[in-house]
Amino acid sequence: MCGLKGLTVPAAYRKALEQTRVSDDGGPARVCESGGTYSPVVRMTTVTDPALTEIFSGDTHKAGLPLKGSKGFGRLDGSRGVYRASCQTGPVIFMVEQLDQPTDEGFDLTGELLPGYVSAEAERIGCAPEKVTLPNA
Repeated sequence: MCGLKGLTVPAAYRKALEQTRVSDDGGPARVCESGGTYSPVVRMTTVTDPALTEIFSGDTHKAGLPLKGSKGFGRLDGSRGVYRASCQTGPVIFMVEQLDQPTDEGFDLTGELLPGYVSAEAERIGCAPEKVTLPNA
């Protein structure tokens, strides 16, 4: 998924996340959107520019359940997870946002994708290993 080795779409959401669009590498942020033909269901963003990471850093202290990781911290509020890691190049923000409901049944796509996304993206950008632990709630 999103061109990331090791990141797979959960089986329950494969049909809803058929199409993926990924921004170019090399900029201050990399964005991957996945969903149907007309609108994304989920957006995953990695911000590597130190100045831009500060814009999102406040979200790691706001509402939601705390996330713990091997080199960082963050918050998960159901539809959005924001995680800040300390990498050798400086702070990096990993964010997963659920923009739409992929099925008619209950869902927690953000929580299902965030740990794998952070791990795979950290590997891609040379910040690995990074492991995020979800709260028990």
